[in-house]
Amino acid sequence: MTVNYIWTLTGGEFQAGNALNNTQTDQFQVYGAGNMILSLGGNLIVNGGNLAPYGGDTTTTIMLEPTSGVTDTMTVDGWNNSLVGLGPLSDSTVTFTVMGVRGGNTVNLDNSGGTTTISMAGPGNSVTLNGDATNSISSPGGTASVTVGSPDDNLFGYSTTIGLGGTGNTVNGGDENFGVTGGQGTVVLGDGTDNVNMTGMGNSVTVGGGNDSIIAGGSGATVKILGVDSLDSPTYTPDADDGPVPPSPTDYVIIAGSGDKVSATYENVSIWGIAVTAAATITLGDGNNLIALGGTGGNKVTVGDGANVINATGNSSTYNLGDGPNGVVLSGNSNIVSVTDPMGVGLDNVQLGAGSGDTVLLDHAAGSVTGTTTGTTTVTQTGPNAVTVYLPNGVGDISLGDGRDTVTANGASSVITAGNGNDTVTANGNSDKITLGSGNNMVVANGNADTMTFGSGNNTVAANGNTDTMTFGNGNNTVTAHGNTDTMTFGSGSNTVTALGSGDHITMSAATTSTDMVMVGSADTVRITNGTDILTANGAGDIFYLNNSNFGSTVVAFGNSNSVFLGTNSSALVDLNPAGVGESITVQSLGGADNYSGTVQVNGFGPSDTMDLQSLVGGLNGAALNSFASVLANMTFGGTSDTLHLHGGGSVTFGAPTAFTTAEFVFTHSSGPV
Repeated sequence: MTVNYIWTLTGGEFQAGNALNNTQTDQFQVYGAGNMILSLGGNLIVNGGNLAPYGGDTTTTIMLEPTSGVTDTMTVDGWNNSLVGLGPLSDSTVTFTVMGVRGGNTVNLDNSGGTTTISMAGPGNSVTLNGDATNSISSPGGTASVTVGSPDDNLFGYSTTIGLGGTGNTVNGGDENFGVTGGQGTVVLGDGTDNVNMTGMGNSVTVGGGNDSIIAGGSGATVKILGVDSLDSPTYTPDADDGPVPPSPTDYVIIAGSGDKVSATYENVSIWGIAVTAAATITLGDGNNLIALGGTGGNKVTVGDGANVINATGNSSTYNLGDGPNGVVLSGNSNIVSVTDPMGVGLDNVQLGAGSGDTVLLDHAAGSVTGTTTGTTTVTQTGPNAVTVYLPNGVGDISLGDGRDTVTANGASSVITAGNGNDTVTANGNSDKITLGSGNNMVVANGNADTMTFGSGNNTVAANGNTDTMTFGNGNNTVTAHGNTDTMTFGSGSNTVTALGSGDHITMSAATTSTDMVMVGSADTVRITNGTDILTANGAGDIFYLNNSNFGSTVVAFGNSNSVFLGTNSSALVDLNPAGVGESITVQSLGGADNYSGTVQVNGFGPSDTMDLQSLVGGLNGAALNSFASVLANMTFGGTSDTLHLHGGGSVTFGAPTAFTTAEFVFTHSSGPV
């Protein structure tokens, strides 16, 4: 480069160069304070220095007249230096360096299409540049103020890098691609592809639309992602000038410490907060978001209707989710996951880890909730979609709507409620309460003192503990009860019950067309009204009550001290153990005319057994059956069986009888159902 003239300024001097275009060059050497340089349009070289007796250069002011294609290189020292463009430059290369560490320097320049490099030490520097250029700015001393471009300037594709240090910095930029590194403070940028990496606490970063990457520093950071034109609109709504802005950008945000805040609209946002210690507040829109948070909790996270993934540690946090599908992995206690999905279109999977006291509110969504907690987990859902709840070590407080739900809860005193649907429930604790709607449900209850209530449907139940209580609606149910002192109540279906323990109580209000099959152990009580009943007693001391049972009903009682009560004209085949002792059969009249129309056959009736004929009248002579003689008077004898005829057309037939004795018959005066 040919230098037209070399100027030396020694303090308090003003000098205009004489280079007028990019073929001419002025060079200045400055010493002392308060020098002013005016470049009239040529290339410019300025160097500061220290020369006695003038001292080092400082408070130098450099002014650039409008020009094009020049190369200006300026290196000064001291503080409060200024570089000012008196009009727009274009396509020029401008380098301005301040070596002094006391700061307070100012740059105000418009270099369209050019390359501008600013490097100023010290605090309190101020830089204002145009956006349609390639800019590089360094001001590491803190309290810097940097403005490049203007809001919504649509100067896409240009790039600016800014290096900061210290605290209290402010950066404002337009729609260019920015790289901001270091320092603490406030950054506000427009649309574009931005990379912001800040240090310190209390930073604030705001960006518009674009694929941005933000490292927000330590605690108390605030990050706002406002979308195209920074409109903070819930959807992508560009104008004609926003073509380069992607409609569905992805932003990456790193936060740390406590009290950070991140908000976004429709963008896809990935938040990496493993170094978060507590109390992050995150509010995102309908994008596909990924959030990872560490720390002790106290977080509040709200996301929209996108496909969201959340992984967080800590306690007492709130996670509000949209339609999803959502995936949530938590560890900690007393967290709340709340889904807003009124149409039930989402699928949400929540893993609670080993926390205690967590609450999951699924609205109408389908999904799953899993956890290994030993505490209580609350899960609610309105239906109608299927939900799976798996709490292998914890207590469940679970309320689900209609749908094909699956629930496993192993803690004691779980409460499980589900609506209509074919549900599957496994409850392994004691004192669980299970309430299911209509459907073909499958339940395994392995604890003691469980309470189960079912609607209409064909349910299959395995109750393996003691003192369980089961109530069924109208349906064809199958129950296997291995414990003792269970209580079962059935509706009008055809039920199959195997209860081989002792002390069970079974009640069935069957339809006349029902066929119920019951097998019991010892000391059980079975009461059935209507239907065709097949009853088997495998032990001793069982009691069977049959009212209005159909012909074809069977009672098999091969133990000792079993009792069979037949009322309201029941028909039944009663098989007793011929070698058994203490069996009793009661046949009771309906009342009124003391009629009995049922057909009863008894096999294995022996001398140690008794039959109570309650308020009955003989069918042969019409006289009351009130003595052994009256029984014999109304009996016909045969080679293989003897038949006692009853008024009303009924009868009691004794198969393979032995000689009757007075002790085998008793007569009381009760009537009606047994």
